[in-house]
Amino acid sequence: MRQLNEVSRTRTVWISQYQSYLAEKEFRLAAEEPIDLYSSAELESWVLQRRSADQEWEITNPVQERSIFVDYETYTLTMVPGGRWLLAALSDGAVLCYDLEDPDMRSTVLTPPRDDANGDLIYDLTVDIDQH
Repeated sequence: MRQLNEVSRTRTVWISQYQSYLAEKEFRLAAEEPIDLYSSAELESWVLQRRSADQEWEITNPVQERSIFVDYETYTLTMVPGGRWLLAALSDGAVLCYDLEDPDMRSTVLTPPRDDANGDLIYDLTVDIDQH
């Protein structure tokens, strides 16, 4: 048993684990320094920390995909920083807000349709969050 423990801690094993980890990732997070500078214990720690973080991330942050059907002519959509709110500017001048965390994703009218049907269209929405 002791021999297996010693073999599992060799540099060759952890270089292989490091390369295997990188090969699995779409976006590769390479070591902070060249791996030649890492001891076998440091490589082991690097690989295990990232595998643990990946596993925890997948459990606590599952990818959530949402879709909505906007039955209006929409000119622009803007995601508010943070990802919870989606703003939609409509052809009639109304601006709707969708709460993406609401299971029903109901919209709230932020600005009502304009009275003048021939008025200017909204082609862009800008979000400015007051930090104070």
